[in-house]
Amino acid sequence: MKHQVLGTLVGNTGEPHNLQMVLNSSFSGRRGEFVRIRHQERKDEPVTSVLGRIVSIQRSNMLFNSGFGNSVSELELLPGAEVTGEHVYATVDLVGYKDPTTNQIKIPRRPLDPGAKVETVDYQFLSDFYEFNEQNSLHIGNLVGYENGDNTVPVYLDVNKLVTEHMAILAMTGSGKSYTVGRVIERLVALNNGTVVVFDPHGEYGRALQGGNLQFGNHFDTEDERDAKSLPEIKLMIEKLQGADAGIQIYTPQIDTFRQKYANKNKALALQFDKFEMDDISEILPGLTEPQQRVLDVAIRYWRTVDTVEPRDINNLRHFLGDGIEELKNWDDLSSAEAQALNGRSAAVASMKLSRVLNEAQSFYSSELAGPTDIYEMIGRPSDKKGRLVVIDLQGLSDTAKQVICGLLSSEILRAASSKTDKTRPAFLVYEEGHNFAPAGGKA
Repeated sequence: MKHQVLGTLVGNTGEPHNLQMVLNSSFSGRRGEFVRIRHQERKDEPVTSVLGRIVSIQRSNMLFNSGFGNSVSELELLPGAEVTGEHVYATVDLVGYKDPTTNQIKIPRRPLDPGAKVETVDYQFLSDFYEFNEQNSLHIGNLVGYENGDNTVPVYLDVNKLVTEHMAILAMTGSGKSYTVGRVIERLVALNNGTVVVFDPHGEYGRALQGGNLQFGNHFDTEDERDAKSLPEIKLMIEKLQGADAGIQIYTPQIDTFRQKYANKNKALALQFDKFEMDDISEILPGLTEPQQRVLDVAIRYWRTVDTVEPRDINNLRHFLGDGIEELKNWDDLSSAEAQALNGRSAAVASMKLSRVLNEAQSFYSSELAGPTDIYEMIGRPSDKKGRLVVIDLQGLSDTAKQVICGLLSSEILRAASSKTDKTRPAFLVYEEGHNFAPAGGKA
């Protein structure tokens, strides 16, 4: 296929980003479109095509310069006269080229040729460039500009790479981050039988089981050929998984509004506070002084000593930090530094800080509950072949409470997953609105 020439590279071509090109006309290219540029990386290698993308366009005309002021409105051209002085520049970012020996996508290390022609791309070129194995990949959508008709270029994510690496989905508000994550999740769970845990600060994912029944969005009505085939399959599989006590599982703090939202189909979080290490506890109580840490450490050790039967009631720990502090002071397993901390204000401050966190989170085990949260039941064991989406609904909680639940639950999932004797099945963790859990500044 003959490719149409859109323009010419000009200026410094030494960097792979912000390359400048002069467009042949204002209709030659649009922002977001893909382009190709001929390039030879080494003398002994054949000429190949580098894929680029137009990221911005600048268009100006000397006849309509802003410096003319009001006189622009008085400008008239004679009949038949052509408008001259038009300049249309585009900025291109390079995606890369396919190395002929390794077939890997690489960024050119040799600068492209100034004056090189910038051409259009076609379906075949893009499909070859974005090659994929449909059997072990997730279809997340189609390439912009190539989303309809015979020239549709599907975009796939390799499942193995997706779930074994860290990944961030970044975009402006309202541009479709949650929708994209939703597509990934429903395919991981329904088509690949995976376990996905979502920390959901706004209760968006919980809508899938609002009222206690499965809720399916209108995106199941589609004209896309691949979606038309896969979406009914996804819906049927989720319904089957739900009937097998897997599918969509909702975990929430022990608050009545969640029970109402899910018609009692939610599971109350009942984390075992005594299972966490002091490092975990110090992280959820930032700002503890050394004496306050000593007090907490003593109280937890004493709690584990006198409450020999698991699971342990969090209210007993509260008692030892409050009215039962004298019991702690008389314990014969105290160091001199610990005894001194218990006799100061440290115990009162540590108790106050811990109580505030516990009251805000409402997610720890007490004897009033049927039992503690079982990570193996939540995630599943390797022998469990049923896919599930576990939503941790944190809607309406304070930022501190969200961070505490997210931090402790993530630690417990990681510990179980890395156990040498009793592992969970692999799980993919999603932190929606990640800046709430890992802010750019300050402690979290």
